[in-house]
Amino acid sequence: FFTEDLREHDAGVMWTGHQVNPLMIIPPGVSDWTTMGQCAAECTGMALPKGGVKVFSGFLHTHLLGRGIAVKHIRDGKELPTVLKDDHYDFNYQQNRVLKEEMTILPGDTLMVECTYNSSSRQKPTFGGVTTLDEMCMAFLTYYPRQNFSRCESRPTLKSAIGAFGAT
Repeated sequence: FFTEDLREHDAGVMWTGHQVNPLMIIPPGVSDWTTMGQCAAECTGMALPKGGVKVFSGFLHTHLLGRGIAVKHIRDGKELPTVLKDDHYDFNYQQNRVLKEEMTILPGDTLMVECTYNSSSRQKPTFGGVTTLDEMCMAFLTYYPRQNFSRCESRPTLKSAIGAFGAT
């Protein structure tokens, strides 16, 4: 049923991490390459209510090269307990994960999604994109109370993407 009035416990989904973008570049032949995307403090400061939101589950996502994902939580410059982490990620076994304890995300908090890849089987760079042979680095966090807020992600600049490979 549809209603304009939110119930006290309506849930929402926050998509966070690295924007799906070809400036996400994973070099070939590397067994341990890390990429990071974030939901910056400025964004949560504008989008979340004063008392914050409660995260109760999440879905981690990369494509075929992904080997590990962690959603980190920073408040006032200090890292809090990790929201979600999978050091043995497998694209073929993706699932929603219910947290053991709800976590409160407050306005001004930063969420960082860190993804580790193994590209040792690839001969060419892998770029961010929507196909399975491209890559992604994201998490979908389920929280309440629902806000008018569904995506909070980052992307590199062309300069930083090129700089990661030592070029200027």
